Amino acid sequence: MGREKQKIANIICFMTGPIAASIIGLITTPVITFFISPEEFAKANLFQMFQTIISTFVYLGFDQSYVRFFHEKKYKDKVFENSFLLPMLLAVLGAITILLVKNDFASYLFSDSNEILPICIMAISIPLLVLERFLLLNLRMQEKGAAYSSLTLLLKIVILVVTTGLLVFGRRDYKAVIYGSVCGEILYDAILILYCRKTIKEITWKKIDIKVVKAFAVYSIPLAPIDLISKLLNSTDRIFIKKYLTMTDVGIYATALRVTGLIAIVKSSITSFWVPISFRWSAEGDHEKDYNKVMEIVSAIMIAGCCLGLLIKRYIFLLFGREYREAQYIFPYLMFYPVLYTITETFSIGITIKKKGYIITLISLVSLIVNIGMNIFCVPRFGAVGAAFATAVSNLLYFFSIMFFSRKLWFKFPAKKIIISVLVLCITTTFNVVIKNKFIYLINVLSIVSIIIIYRNITEDLIVFCKKYLIKK
Repeated sequence: MGREKQKIANIICFMTGPIAASIIGLITTPVITFFISPEEFAKANLFQMFQTIISTFVYLGFDQSYVRFFHEKKYKDKVFENSFLLPMLLAVLGAITILLVKNDFASYLFSDSNEILPICIMAISIPLLVLERFLLLNLRMQEKGAAYSSLTLLLKIVILVVTTGLLVFGRRDYKAVIYGSVCGEILYDAILILYCRKTIKEITWKKIDIKVVKAFAVYSIPLAPIDLISKLLNSTDRIFIKKYLTMTDVGIYATALRVTGLIAIVKSSITSFWVPISFRWSAEGDHEKDYNKVMEIVSAIMIAGCCLGLLIKRYIFLLFGREYREAQYIFPYLMFYPVLYTITETFSIGITIKKKGYIITLISLVSLIVNIGMNIFCVPRFGAVGAAFATAVSNLLYFFSIMFFSRKLWFKFPAKKIIISVLVLCITTTFNVVIKNKFIYLINVLSIVSIIIIYRNITEDLIVFCKKYLIKK
């Protein structure tokens, strides 16, 4: 197989699993809404939200160190152990802390301080999530696309089967969703550990080197707040909806958020292969044209995909229970996070390569403060739509700030097409929130046509690619 075909095959392998997994994850949500009320769905979603925030905190950015130093020869044989040590220790401490405050935590999440079993399950899951994260990163960095995709897909299948089983044959409340998700995760982790047993057998404490841990910490700790703030940036909306509105509103909002998985399908598949490839290109040097091409392709795919999602949103929400269908008017602004985050990933890597991660941290912090301020103002006045708008604005602020500093520190990549297409997205999403008649279909079609025209060179390349590789002669 030629080098070009091999690259394409590897990228397709990395994309297939996350795409299929996201589709299954998307299917899981309507299944859940068929069985439980928005209020119950809200409780399950808040549980998963805090589980994600806590797991992100305990990584302390060392997952980024693992990615950053994986290809450096002097760390190659001990990068896993020295990246994994502190996150696992923090995970254990985090689990103990959760158990110590279990009653208060249960009272906040479920309005019942006696509902401690789900909290105990969360505590057990945190160390498992850390192990899972590093084992999957190991597969990503070795560019084992088929294995990574298969295992990613398996996780969603297991969770769907276990959750559906509990809802059909067991209880029909938030606990069924939580137990199904966590039990599915535990079963999946057992399979992952079995598959990666060779890597696990090679782990030895003798490879732990405090000097190496310190070197990784110097890189990772400034980056740690970025992921955490990013998670908070896209969680504060639900926290303020819970504060100012009702749990039913949280449930409907959370449903709209889940449907953004349509775009997150592409997001997860792109980011899974982009990070290792971008660092390899950086090590090789002279890849500016390749970076530019990736930025254009990703921007075109993400924004066109978003406009397509807006075009069919009414039909998507017909798959959900009647109580959840108002979420279609919250959904448009929530698309900004997966779309802008994915595009940002293609050029924020330049700031990371230049080892200026603190800039991303500062931008993330400012965006979070703006988000909190806007939620305080918008949610009491405009309800859940106000929360979605606050999230969209803060993501736009993050996007354009990262673009500015990346072009200043890294190289002046072309940004005109990206900026114009994002402005098209802003206008289109606003129309989709305000207009509730059939005229919106025309606007959405025009937005898709606009993106095709803006990125006509990418469209032409796609046609050539299809003729060359996909259409049989």
